[in-house]
Amino acid sequence: MKSIHQTPPATHADTHSAADLAKRIGISLRQVRRMDADGTLPQPVRFGKLKRWTRLSIDAWLAAGCPKRKPGKATTQSA
Repeated sequence: MKSIHQTPPATHADTHSAADLAKRIGISLRQVRRMDADGTLPQPVRFGKLKRWTRLSIDAWLAAGCPKRKPGKATTQSA
C-alpha cells in the first residue's frame, strides 16, 4: 500500500491574520491588503470569510526573498 504524505490542514493557531502579518513583517495593515491584492503575499487560506496566512508559508516566502505568488484562488478549509 502506498503512503501519501499530505500537509495537515491549517488551524487558526498556526496562521496569521492580516493584522498579525502586518506586525510580523513591520508594515501597515493597508499595505498587507495591497500586497495580497497584487499577488505579492503567499496564497492565503480561508476559514469561511476569514483570510489567513500559514506561518509555514510566510516563513518560506520570507526565506525565498518575498517572491510574487502564481495566480490562483485562495485555499478554503473548514474550521
